[in-house]
Amino acid sequence: MPSYKNAERNTWYCAFYFTDWQGKRKKKKKEGFKTKREAQEWERKFLEQYAGTPDISFDVLVKTYLARQKELISEASYYNTVFLTNKYILPYFNNTPINKINKQSITGWKNHVMSDDMKPSYKKSIYIRLKQIFNFAIDYYNLPYNPCPNNLSLGQIVPLQNYWTIDEFRQFATTLNKPHHIMAFYLLFWTGIRCGELLALTWNDVDFSDNSLSISKSYKRLHKKDILTSGKTAASRRIVIMPQFIADMLKDFQRMNLYSGNRIFDFSSATLNNKLIRGAEIAGVKRIRIHDLRHSHASMLINAGFQPIDVADRLGHSNANITLKVYSHFYDTKRYELANKLNDMH
Repeated sequence: MPSYKNAERNTWYCAFYFTDWQGKRKKKKKEGFKTKREAQEWERKFLEQYAGTPDISFDVLVKTYLARQKELISEASYYNTVFLTNKYILPYFNNTPINKINKQSITGWKNHVMSDDMKPSYKKSIYIRLKQIFNFAIDYYNLPYNPCPNNLSLGQIVPLQNYWTIDEFRQFATTLNKPHHIMAFYLLFWTGIRCGELLALTWNDVDFSDNSLSISKSYKRLHKKDILTSGKTAASRRIVIMPQFIADMLKDFQRMNLYSGNRIFDFSSATLNNKLIRGAEIAGVKRIRIHDLRHSHASMLINAGFQPIDVADRLGHSNANITLKVYSHFYDTKRYELANKLNDMH
């Protein structure tokens, strides 16, 4: 590793050739070192870290990444990916060569982009997207490692607290006056299916012989278009058995034959969300999200003594570990109940 002295400035510099990630031979020069050893050390580290690694800009990488994602994921997921990337990731790194982005760069991005009022879960979804972009670079552009630290602090994810008890749901239900709204909210609360799964239901998905719902797709309204997608995982495509009183309600609703379209509920999630917000205010119960009705259903099952594997099967989780992770605070209470019962047996 030859190094050279700049007699005029009394400093050292290194100048050498290396082969880049595309196999092209390039020349590199770096000046301003105080000693020959510093110049040689810099050359050594450069060759270890950057020779043979991609120097394409981050914005070019993102363009390629998004084009690939468009082929692999649903339109709704792709729209969310583009939104998160363009709003929170691309403006910061922009035309920076990807082989110049390191762990310090990622920390700087986090401090610049992520505000304190962001929910930790939302921060996590953005960060996962960034890690996926660099994983893409590893697979397709020979990037040697992912610069995103595994232990980057994103804030503590607070256990789920916004859910309704049965009494709170009943109070809310008294504010509903249209049959299709009543039926939709009762199904969400008493079956635990996702809002998109509910809105995708057709009468062909209902079997009254065993009170079952066949959950295999999800509905979303995006850019004034109706989008139906298949379930995310094999576990999300499942059979959900309705309680008898819910099945009876659905039979009565079918006899009303309110809609002639393919879907049972011919409206969007925005309609349900507006009803939920207004109804909670009128009923005097705490405000929750549509998805929190699913959490409410899970809390009922856990409090009734059902095991994680049973809850996972009904909710469409791929395994019981996900259920334990999401609803761990509910199971903490059950652990104390178990200990108290053991104490009573003593």
